Amino acid sequence: MNLMHYYSNPGFNCLKSNYVTVYCYAISQKNPGWSIAATYKSNGKILVTARQYLGNIPDNIAEYYSIILGLKKAQELNFRDVILCSTKQRVINQLEGCCDIDDLALIPLYQQVVMLLSRFQFYKLEYRSLSQVRVMFSTIFDITANQDSFNHCPG
Repeated sequence: MNLMHYYSNPGFNCLKSNYVTVYCYAISQKNPGWSIAATYKSNGKILVTARQYLGNIPDNIAEYYSIILGLKKAQELNFRDVILCSTKQRVINQLEGCCDIDDLALIPLYQQVVMLLSRFQFYKLEYRSLSQVRVMFSTIFDITANQDSFNHCPG
């Protein structure tokens, strides 16, 4: 299922829209893993952060959990438009329909993301490098130079 039809509506205008940006970050290469999401207003103000302990799971699964966590928070805040930023290009490609899902464990998570995205009037999916997302999280989380470490997460 290609989700881009939700976003392709030309009515989406970041400058006039009631939108929020959700940054997702998953730490799971050295288990145990964490799923983290932060929701930012267009002016850069942090609205809410969330984290979830995941235990021993693969990186892409952890990323889907962080996306689900972030989209749920954006929905709870009653935003109608969302820009979703992920550090996993493959996950973004899967959500855009450009890449097959080759892990059966991802299918129910993918379906949950599809359902959550469909509740927004408009959305945009963006890949962000790990260093870009770390900058966004550096104000709230103590993420060390080793991307696999997770020393402190409030909440």
